[in-house]
Amino acid sequence: MSQNSALTGFSRRHIGINSGELEEMLSVIGVNSLEELINQTIPDAIRREGSLNLPEAQSEYDYMEDLKRSLPKTNYIKITLVRVIMEPLPLL
Repeated sequence: MSQNSALTGFSRRHIGINSGELEEMLSVIGVNSLEELINQTIPDAIRREGSLNLPEAQSEYDYMEDLKRSLPKTNYIKITLVRVIMEPLPLL
């Protein structure tokens, strides 16, 4: 059993599809790859050339900690983030 097929609910929706599901989707819509799908659906005029200059990936927890540090002490969003990090939801 693959990791994705063992998941349900919230987790499953956010992890995405597995390679078998990707192949099935591509077959149903009649393309051979995601690149072909993009080439057929996104006009060249609005496509970006080159790669994005993005920072290194962070875990959700590290990102939230950085965000909390960047907000003023009394910011409502910061108070909410503290609650989210300190009181995690049970796994579904």
